[in-house]
Amino acid sequence: MSKTETSEIKALIGKIVASAKRKQSKTPKNPGQAEAFIRGYYDRVPYDDIRSRDVADLATQALSLLEYAAKRGHAKPSVRVFHPETKVHGWSGNHTVIEIVNDNMPFLVDSVIAALNTRGFSAALVIHPVFKMWRDASGDLKAVGESAKPAAGWQELSESFIHIEIDRQVAGNEITAIRKSIETVLSDVRAAVTDWIAMRGALAGIIKVLTNGGTHARDKGDKGGDAGELHEFLKWLDDDHFTFLGYRRYDFTQLKGNKEAHVVKDSGLGVLRDPSARIFYADDSEMPRDGREIMDGESIISISKANRRATVHRPTHMDTIGVQITDSKGNTIGEHRFVGLFTSHAYSLNPRFIPLLRRKISQSLTRSGFESSSHDGKALLHILETYPRDELFQISEDELVENSLGRLALNHRIRHGVCVLFITVTGLAYAAAERHAGPLLNHVGGFMGCGMKAR
Repeated sequence: MSKTETSEIKALIGKIVASAKRKQSKTPKNPGQAEAFIRGYYDRVPYDDIRSRDVADLATQALSLLEYAAKRGHAKPSVRVFHPETKVHGWSGNHTVIEIVNDNMPFLVDSVIAALNTRGFSAALVIHPVFKMWRDASGDLKAVGESAKPAAGWQELSESFIHIEIDRQVAGNEITAIRKSIETVLSDVRAAVTDWIAMRGALAGIIKVLTNGGTHARDKGDKGGDAGELHEFLKWLDDDHFTFLGYRRYDFTQLKGNKEAHVVKDSGLGVLRDPSARIFYADDSEMPRDGREIMDGESIISISKANRRATVHRPTHMDTIGVQITDSKGNTIGEHRFVGLFTSHAYSLNPRFIPLLRRKISQSLTRSGFESSSHDGKALLHILETYPRDELFQISEDELVENSLGRLALNHRIRHGVCVLFITVTGLAYAAAERHAGPLLNHVGGFMGCGMKAR
């Protein structure tokens, strides 16, 4: 915010505070608390977002939210979705308003905005201050801000206040649906944040077993990777390269000659606390291909995409990471399964510096037979380094060699090519720029989506 904007918003806040004091003079109720709240509420709002609004409405809007926050249950969010009316709320507007009071924690705003975007709504205004609040044992608000002088029995809380405005929704059932979807998202955020340390603890336990030469993972050769790379990869994950959202453990049991996966009771953390929460298909016993390879003892780790989209942080299909569990005889008896999202750093880092990926790239270059200093060797390295990151995490070495060499073969010829990876599903289409690649790729995308009945 520029110096001019800062001075303008401070001047506007002064007018809002004065308006609030005039309103409160008629019904005096803790004016110091109200002023502290108003100043903090509008302090970081861009001036252009509220400059054209009525000062009296801005004052009443903040006072109304403060009154709504006057009482809150322990560790429970307060959520309301409404159309502001002067007679009811003291102010009016043309938008549907969503207001949330919650314990402050990561991922709140982006998760709520993502939930609204998923429903087809975009935010016209977002206000999100964080306050130090003081409440008694009953959850009644006693004081606001840093300058408060707490009394005995008051609890200090860091609380998030969120005010979002979207296009006005007329249907009452839509209002109810918006509120319920936000409450679900807030519950998932709380679960993921609360269990974050426990999820990292579960990962640390696996790493410790591997460090001590335990039986969590055994070298299965090229197809499954090796325990050393797995150990380094898990340490890399924990170094701010993965946002942990959920964890559970599966036991594998034999039934009529087939292995099935069953959730271990009380093993779930984060968004997987509920044992009925699904990651993959209609039934988690129907795992994707790489998950089945762990079950069959062919792989020590699986990285795949869940069918379920994340409700926390980013509304994309969650990344899932499974790690094999073996008994003392080397038999596969279960797996650890983490769900979450690779961080932006994990996507921007050169894959030659990422455990497991560096091995895939090295093996692919070796198997190609090209000298690293040759033209084809350098071209292949570029293809491997720029390979779509999600697919690079999930693809097998055999598929990577085949696809990258196929891509290399297109370099010097005006030809088109498509390779389909049956993972989520991903299609990589390569087209010669000279032949109107844009319309062609759109056509290919539509054709693939139709053929696979994709949404």
